[in-house]
Amino acid sequence: MNIYAISFHSVWLLYAILTVFWIKDYSHWFKSVYFLGLSLFSIIFFNYFFKEKKQIKVAMILITIILVINSVIGIYEVFSSNYFFLSNELVSNYSYYHLPVSWFNNTNDFAMLMLIGFNLCLFCKNLFTNKVIRIFFLIDGSLMISLIFLAGSRANVFGLAISVILLICFYIIKRAKKQIFDLAIIMMLAILSLFVLNQMGLYRQGTSITSTVSGVYQMISTPAEVGEQSGTTQQTITIHENIDESINTRINLIKNGLYFLYRTYGFGVGSGNIEYWMENYAIFPISTINMHNWWFEILTAYGVLILIGYLIFYGRIILHAMVIAFTYPLDSRESQLSIITICIMGGLIFGLISSSSNFGSEWLCVFMAVLSSLSIIIKPKFRVDANFFEKIAIRFSYLGQMRDLEQ
Repeated sequence: MNIYAISFHSVWLLYAILTVFWIKDYSHWFKSVYFLGLSLFSIIFFNYFFKEKKQIKVAMILITIILVINSVIGIYEVFSSNYFFLSNELVSNYSYYHLPVSWFNNTNDFAMLMLIGFNLCLFCKNLFTNKVIRIFFLIDGSLMISLIFLAGSRANVFGLAISVILLICFYIIKRAKKQIFDLAIIMMLAILSLFVLNQMGLYRQGTSITSTVSGVYQMISTPAEVGEQSGTTQQTITIHENIDESINTRINLIKNGLYFLYRTYGFGVGSGNIEYWMENYAIFPISTINMHNWWFEILTAYGVLILIGYLIFYGRIILHAMVIAFTYPLDSRESQLSIITICIMGGLIFGLISSSSNFGSEWLCVFMAVLSSLSIIIKPKFRVDANFFEKIAIRFSYLGQMRDLEQ
C-alpha cells in the first residue's frame, strides 16, 4: 500500500470537513469534500486491487482508449462545428472558432486531457508489435498535439513543451534513436495537420500558423470575442487584448489568494470557499471569481501545510518513476511507463493551472490514483541509498560502452 498517499489524502479530507466551522458557502464546500472523498476512495481502491503489472498495463490501455474517443470527438467538432454535449448558450462561441471540447464544458479541461493522451499514446505504441496499431497511436498522438493548439489553452501548450523536452532528454540519455525518430514523426504530423487546418480556415486562434509555431504566448486560454471582425488587423487586436486581460486577471487572482491566506493566518479560507471570498473580499480587480490555478487553489483554500503535503505526494510519484526509469532497460515496459509518467507529471505542472478549478474533475483524481499505485507494483531493481546515483552512472557507462562495441 502507498501509505503516504492514503495518509495524506485522509488528512486532507478530514481537514476539509473541519473547515465547515468557518466556511460561508456550504454548497461549494460539499462539492469539494465530495471530490476529496472520491480521491481518497480511488487511491485506496487501486492500491488494494492492483497487485500485478498486467493490471497497470490494462488500466493504461483502457484510459488511452477513452482519450482516443475524446480526440475523435474533438476532431469531428473542429470540422463540423457540431457539439453533442455542449450547452446551447456556449455553442455559438465554440463553433465560430472551431474549438474542440468533447464532453467537457471548456477547452482547458479538454486540452489537459489531450496532454495526458499524447503521452499515453506513446506508451501504448510501444506495447504492441502490430504495425497498424502502432501507426494508429502515432497518428492519434499527433492529432492530440494538434487539438491542444486548437483548444487554445496556453498552459497546456507549455505543458506539452515540458513533456516533449523531458521525452527528448530521456531518449538522448538512453540513446533511444528509434523513439526519437517516432517522436519527430509525431511532431511533424502535428505541425502539418495544423498547417492544413489553418489553410482550410478551421484554425482561427491566431492570424497565421506561423504565429502559433513561433510563439505559444499568442495562444489564448479562452475564446476571443465572438463576432465578425473587419479584417485581420482588428482580429489580431482583439486576440491580444484578450491575452492581456487573461494574464492580468490570473495574476490578480493569485494576489487576492495570497491576501486571503494572510487574512486566515495560513490556514486557508476553507474547502470550496475561494469563489465566495473572491466575490466579497477581493482587493485586486478581477473579471472572474475562479482561481484558475490548481496550486494556488489548494494553498488558498486549505493552507500552507496541505499544499506542502500535496507537493510531497506529487513529487513522490515523479521520484519513484525516475528511479524505475533509470534502473530498468529502455525496452522494458516498466521503464517506458515510468518515463511517460514523469512526462505527464511534468506537463501537468503547467496543465493544472489551465482550468478554472480542478475540484470538479473526477477523472483527474481517478487518474492520479492510478499513478500513485505504481510504487506498490513496480519496484526498483536495486535499493535506493546514498550510492544510488553512482550505481546509475556505472550502469549507463557500461551500457554505453556495450553499444559502442556493437557499432
